[in-house]
Amino acid sequence: MSQPVLALEQVSIAYRTRQGESLAVEDVSLTVHAGESVGLVGESGSGKSTVAFAVMRYLPKNGRLAGGRILFEGKDLYALSNAEIRSLRGGRMAMVYQEPMSSLNPVIPLEKQLMEVARLHLGMDEQAARAKAIEAFRTVRLPEPETIGRRYPHQISGGQQQRVVIAMALMGNPSLLILDEPTTALDVRVQAGILELLAELRQRLGLAMLFISHDLGTVATVCDRVGVMLRGRLVETGPCADVFTRPRHEYTRRLIGSIPKLSDPITERPAPDGPPAVEVSDLSKTYVQGGGLALASGGGTKVQALSDVSFAASRGRTLAIVGESGSGKSTFAKIMLGIETTPDGTVALDDGYVLSTASVTARPKEVLARLQMVFQNPDATLNPSHTVGYAIGRPLKLLRKARGDIKGEVRRLLAAVRLTPEFADRYPYQLSGGQKQRIAIARAIASEPDIVIADEPTASLDVSVQARVVQLLRDIQKDRELTLVFISHDLALVRSFADDVAVIYQGKVVDYGPVSKVFTPPHHPYTAELIGAVPQVPVAA
Repeated sequence: MSQPVLALEQVSIAYRTRQGESLAVEDVSLTVHAGESVGLVGESGSGKSTVAFAVMRYLPKNGRLAGGRILFEGKDLYALSNAEIRSLRGGRMAMVYQEPMSSLNPVIPLEKQLMEVARLHLGMDEQAARAKAIEAFRTVRLPEPETIGRRYPHQISGGQQQRVVIAMALMGNPSLLILDEPTTALDVRVQAGILELLAELRQRLGLAMLFISHDLGTVATVCDRVGVMLRGRLVETGPCADVFTRPRHEYTRRLIGSIPKLSDPITERPAPDGPPAVEVSDLSKTYVQGGGLALASGGGTKVQALSDVSFAASRGRTLAIVGESGSGKSTFAKIMLGIETTPDGTVALDDGYVLSTASVTARPKEVLARLQMVFQNPDATLNPSHTVGYAIGRPLKLLRKARGDIKGEVRRLLAAVRLTPEFADRYPYQLSGGQKQRIAIARAIASEPDIVIADEPTASLDVSVQARVVQLLRDIQKDRELTLVFISHDLALVRSFADDVAVIYQGKVVDYGPVSKVFTPPHHPYTAELIGAVPQVPVAA
């Protein structure tokens, strides 16, 4: 066999901490050949991303290669000078991250960002660099490749942003492409398009790919071989079909068992008696693009975000809202929360209070307490300078007007989300992703709400942590008779977790009903398209 593009030989990586040096990766060996895609899977903290950063020589100052060698095209990366490694990064070695906006400058047109790579790594003049940028846009199948480069990142969709980042990675003619959770935040149809693109690029350009993900379905779709990491060690490696259908290690079996599957039987939960907790009737929302002057003058372009949407969420049940980016899911959530308002149609609570015309600042505290939100990324809602106890205690004071045993209430809420009392004194940076999301859930239920809106609450979590968070939501819902509005692009999770489903396409509800109805053939054509786009993990016959 030819020399691998990337070879890790008994690699160990250590971090210096106040308690001493700690091994984050221990004795890892793997190879990636030209035209081959190798996946790395495992839960948060298993060492997947540390391996990627070590290959790119992006380890932080307190990290070091503690043993072994990392070879790129036969060269020891840690024997190269800083200048030599800089010439490789973005050129022969490139990396694509989970969040495309972390790689894109918001104030520079897309074309110029790609041209900079060509000029830096390939020495091209402006005309040649622009031609190569346009060709890269064409390679990743972006619309209007000759003109899309004049736009800024905020003027294109999330899926298009990720394609731009892949195009940027290709500008230096790499032989190795490292992808760290590149499709996590994307809906299933956009994700399917990105995975298809990666498979095509690998075959056409002969790229070696190291694909890091917690989504075993995407790994099964795009990778030839897979390595399973647990606490910094590779516990199982092999062809994807073998590892997923005949797992040898107990941890691999647990990971696979945690994945909700479209083939799992649908378990109906009995519908509670009584009227809906929230009812949506003929709801519409129109935005005007073009700024305040356009709105005042009656000009601008009108965009219909929601159009005559009707459905209901019953007390104690979970209503899932699914659809691709731009379908109107987030607009509905904003109206529920009072971030947006609309006079067209109604969103009303069971006591008749109309949410759709009342902004959050106009709502009484009693209504604010009844609706709470759990977001996709808890880091964006947890203040890094405040303790967990403060974060959970704040809604107790503001919305429940608790003045007594706040610390005792915080302890009870921590227990409700399966965390011990000492977590109250910790800060967000001291928590794992799953722990942060548990804190966010504890804070959401602190005001004793009737309705919790969960917007992609498990999208950034690995499958084992996702399973625990979902079970936690189930338990809390049962104990408190919560109504959950669950916004997600993960159809397999929705199928296993929700009671009712509303499928939204271009602002309209195209499919609605109990899970058993929506997910049982014959499907609505758009629902069928979404289901068909879900990446599947092969299972043993």
